[in-house]
Amino acid sequence: MADRLTTALHGKSNNSFILSKNKYIAIIEDVKQAKAKQTKQTVDYRRLNKYDVIVVDGKEKLIVPLTEDNGAVLYYKHSEELFDFINETHLKIGHGCRTWMKKELKRKYKNITKEIITMYIRLCKPCQTKLSNPKKGFVSKPLILKEFNSRCQVDLIDMQSNPDGKYRFILSYQDHLTKFILLRTLETKRAKEVAYLL
Repeated sequence: MADRLTTALHGKSNNSFILSKNKYIAIIEDVKQAKAKQTKQTVDYRRLNKYDVIVVDGKEKLIVPLTEDNGAVLYYKHSEELFDFINETHLKIGHGCRTWMKKELKRKYKNITKEIITMYIRLCKPCQTKLSNPKKGFVSKPLILKEFNSRCQVDLIDMQSNPDGKYRFILSYQDHLTKFILLRTLETKRAKEVAYLL
């Protein structure tokens, strides 16, 4: 599955978010050179606004530059590393959907896009099995209505905020067979008055 995802990602090389391992290493070198320059050019400033390099366990990692507003470290990952991080997150959230994965991954990684996550989910066998099984819903038998007033629905509409004289409620009676509706006014919603109108 990892090989299939990596192959699919190489086909998307024109996407600026997906970095090959060689491009990833080249960007790290470019950032280090841009930092070391005394007089920087526009391309150096652009690169330093987008990328920074830190050393973790003796390895150089490409990250989003830290700012005063955002102190969280967001890593860039190259295409060969993507599978491991996506797979680990996907299993951690119990084969969660694309939205959950995106939410979880964007806390730590910058360049893992919705497209990459969707591609991964299409390759995940348990997720495809889950999607291919239709959900069985509850199916009720239709009512066979043969005559008027055999089934109905009664609702009381509260008009106390805008009464018409002594009438503060409206009784709505709908026959299920014909969909015919009767409306009657009520002074109160006591059972005796409702029963009398019914």
